[in-house]
Amino acid sequence: MAVSSFLKYPYLNGPATFDVMQAGSISQEDELVEVTDSFDQPLLLVPRSLALRRRLSRRIVQVCLKDARGRIFLQKRSPSLHRQPGLWDISVTDEVFAGEATEGAALRALQNALGIVVPRLRLLSALPYTDAYGARLNASCYVAGPVRTHPQPDPTRVSDGMFVDEDELRGLMSQQPELLTFELVWAVRSGWLFH
Repeated sequence: MAVSSFLKYPYLNGPATFDVMQAGSISQEDELVEVTDSFDQPLLLVPRSLALRRRLSRRIVQVCLKDARGRIFLQKRSPSLHRQPGLWDISVTDEVFAGEATEGAALRALQNALGIVVPRLRLLSALPYTDAYGARLNASCYVAGPVRTHPQPDPTRVSDGMFVDEDELRGLMSQQPELLTFELVWAVRSGWLFH
């Protein structure tokens, strides 16, 4: 990111964040995200970790990865993760970093989390919602695929994965909702997963 675009927004962690950016060694937790207003307009830049801690409004992407049979890939979150460990989740959910397009964020998240480079990515909707921790988020919801190869998940983030059809996922929701993340339940209830 160019310094000029970084400086056009106010930010909270001042010189320390700027020094990290100049050094070029930013961890994903320290990557900057845009805090947004109720109209999804950027207000300021903050490190991702701060946005999570303070439940600040920001942009995310959710990606539904489908196979050739139209089934959805669910990932099981690693038990070592701080948020919702060991629960079944939508294929990919990730932050949109400052200056990043939502489609670019979706493609990055798919490759980093599942080792998938998709031939097709389709935006279905952009929806506001409140996550399990009370943060207001602006979610861009994408469908990726169909893929013919099985995902190769990052073991630090994903402990297991499976493709499920609509009936299987609705069965999981009605019989064992405690095994599913808030984001997955929201995605099913909002109706965009099976379009």
